[in-house]
Amino acid sequence: MLQKTDCPYQAYYCEENIWKLCQLEFFEDTAVQILFLLPSQANFIAVWQQQLAKAKQPVFWDYHVILLDKSNAQIYDFDSLLPFPVDAKEYFSSSFAMDFPAYLPQFKVFERKDFIERFSSDRSHMLDEQGNWMASPPVWPCILNNNGIDLKKILLKQDASFCKSYSYREMLNQLG
Repeated sequence: MLQKTDCPYQAYYCEENIWKLCQLEFFEDTAVQILFLLPSQANFIAVWQQQLAKAKQPVFWDYHVILLDKSNAQIYDFDSLLPFPVDAKEYFSSSFAMDFPAYLPQFKVFERKDFIERFSSDRSHMLDEQGNWMASPPVWPCILNNNGIDLKKILLKQDASFCKSYSYREMLNQLG
């Protein structure tokens, strides 16, 4: 069983944490998808059961990235208080509130191999106007792929030409 503490992790860099996670030998022969959770109606998504949450409140992320192991419908989310991994349906029912539809995510979905080969981030989204880090960067080098898809492009809601895109309900249907 894969333990959260055995995986590379840096707070506030969910996309890089998942990029490192999906490269582990543990997932080599597994049907894995990387899920980018993006705002659908509001400017943020509300995610409950997050480590940064205060007393049963959601964390409002501008985006979040998790891993779905399709072979056993398990979600890996480094920032969740739920088990690592957790059943995908349990994750969705515990992490999102249907009675706040404006804060439900839409999803951009990558297959594991494509994400490993094409994801790219220079981390510039984590710099403030003065060029200071808003959160300490990971110790590993930036993930730069010359022919890759930059994080900034992935985060553009209107562009899904390079991946699959699903609404919240469509993603739930994908889980079965």
